[in-house]
Amino acid sequence: ECDFFADCESGFIRKIMLSMEQVFFGAHYMILSAEIPSDSMYFIKKGRVDLMVENQDKSLKVLRKLDANDSFAEGCLVENWTKNPFLARTATECEIWVLKRSVFRNILREFPRSRSLLREITLKTDDQRRRASVHGLSRAAEKAKRNSALFLHPHSYFMQAWFG
Repeated sequence: ECDFFADCESGFIRKIMLSMEQVFFGAHYMILSAEIPSDSMYFIKKGRVDLMVENQDKSLKVLRKLDANDSFAEGCLVENWTKNPFLARTATECEIWVLKRSVFRNILREFPRSRSLLREITLKTDDQRRRASVHGLSRAAEKAKRNSALFLHPHSYFMQAWFG
């Protein structure tokens, strides 16, 4: 069960699960790139995925290593990303279940209680992100002063959800 959907109706969860697409990726495949904004949330069934940021010198820095039962990019379900806040690359061969934003929004229309719960979660997350962004911007400015090659984009903060 994913924390993002924890308090939602069982019918909503069931419909979400039936609407996901199963996708297999080979090792070292870039799932989320810098060029194409994501329109899906990803649930890792098998394998390992690295979440990364691109440094100014175009090198990649691993932020987090995700394993089976982890998920990522849930933020793009509730907002239209113009740029991915992080990159995602498979470290091993992976089986991943994908939930498209358009499918998610269609399902939300049928479940008003779940829609209001997720709206509350999103508002709390947005408020936390705004506070973190202010703090993150000041930290990034300090780091940039010390070493111009280091820069942490304020939108690199994202909510980690678990699917188990």
